[in-house]
Amino acid sequence: MLRLEPPGWVAKDSLGCFTAGGALSWTCRKEPLCSKAWFLSIMSSTNHKCRPRVQLWMLRLMIAILLTGLPGALLPEMAFQKFAWFMGYGKQPITPLVVYLSGNAGFAYVVIAALIWGISRDLERYQPLVRMCGWIMVIAGPAYLSIDLQCPLPLWWTLMDSVGCFLIGVTLLWACPRSAESTSASV
Repeated sequence: MLRLEPPGWVAKDSLGCFTAGGALSWTCRKEPLCSKAWFLSIMSSTNHKCRPRVQLWMLRLMIAILLTGLPGALLPEMAFQKFAWFMGYGKQPITPLVVYLSGNAGFAYVVIAALIWGISRDLERYQPLVRMCGWIMVIAGPAYLSIDLQCPLPLWWTLMDSVGCFLIGVTLLWACPRSAESTSASV
């Protein structure tokens, strides 16, 4: 239930997340929106509040990246050839194993994108899964670095793959409440 407050004040939901609307229970913040204390509490790494908009945008970014696997799921042979051309490797030999792995990898990416979309529909309820996605991405950064260096893929791809995953994971974890008590206290 949203209570009306004087201009310059901001509402927060039951997790302590600052929001501008929704069907969550609302309380109101004591500091004005433009105060230095408010700004420092938002930017501080010791802040125990969640940042749902940051979480939502990071999950949406993950979904957009994962949906690039859709061509591989639908047309694995053609997608593999286009990807090889894009990476600068030219025409590659096609074997049944390459088609099988390309198709399965593309399908797995699309399924994971659908799961993350479901999680992003209710961030408050699935907060533990959001945190798990963050940790998985933090671990995926060094894992992709190792895989990409063994191939060897172009440096721009290796950096995009590994550093991108790592930064998305760190950002998701930064946007999560610091403890499980803050999440369970609101339910």
